Amino acid sequence: MESLQQEVAPFGITTTIVNPGFFRTELLEPASVTYAETVHRRTTPDRTAEQLKWWAGTERPAGR
Repeated sequence: MESLQQEVAPFGITTTIVNPGFFRTELLEPASVTYAETVHRRTTPDRTAEQLKWWAGTERPAGR
């Protein structure tokens, strides 16, 4: 932020740094958490590793 202050000062712009303290939220409450349904049921770690190799051009997926 200090570097930004130096950059904008010639234009008459001032900056302020605000460092808020801790505050309580409901972010980690069980009622506030929802999980998405798994979309790619056929994706496994082995299949993902195989796909990454194919994208890198080091290997072709089986059957292709």
